[in-house]
Amino acid sequence: MGTSTDPVYLRVLDDLRHRISSGLLEPGARVPSRNAIIARYGVGETAAKHALAVLAAEGLIEARPGSGSYVRHAPVTRYLEHGRLGHPGSPFGLAGPKGMDPKVVKIIHDAFKKGMEERSYLETIAKIDQEPFYLNTEDYRAFVRRTVPEQKQLMEELGFKPE
Repeated sequence: MGTSTDPVYLRVLDDLRHRISSGLLEPGARVPSRNAIIARYGVGETAAKHALAVLAAEGLIEARPGSGSYVRHAPVTRYLEHGRLGHPGSPFGLAGPKGMDPKVVKIIHDAFKKGMEERSYLETIAKIDQEPFYLNTEDYRAFVRRTVPEQKQLMEELGFKPE
């Protein structure tokens, strides 16, 4: 669960992720609508919309126009050489260093996102069995905060030492 300094949508996101991963929301189940999220979690429309957008970007849910959002069937997983499950795809995003002018981050971010829509980029990632998995600056920062400790632990378990 997020801390009090985290964006409010993370509380919704964490709970919905938990409900999906624990099986409370099974593959094919309808995910609560924006209005249901607003009522259940006491958040605004922006937070509800953002939580659903991140779940969709992560591949956990899929939107069906005119019908709502549904839990996707689990992605194909495979064991990596080190015995940990791996999922196809890695998110792409951009966040500047602490204190960087947000206007500069936005300019770089917008150019980066536009580049991800280029045909040559899409063809290249398809060759390595990747799919576009974009996170905006705020979500990418949250992703990094969540996964860097896991990656550090993995590197230690594999015998890599920081120089």
